Amino acid sequence: MLVKVLKNPQVQFKVTPQNTFALAEFMHRVGAIRNQPRSWQDYFFQDPAIAQGS
Repeated sequence: MLVKVLKNPQVQFKVTPQNTFALAEFMHRVGAIRNQPRSWQDYFFQDPAIAQGS
């Protein structure tokens, strides 16, 4: 199963975070994180490599 996921062209592994904000909103909604994030930068360390995330 792992090899299948890794070979799937729809799965991308990048340094820059992508499509993470919906997960952060969900985690806040279910109580996993206390503060509601206003942007993806609220839950990532500032790093030039991830400056273009979403």
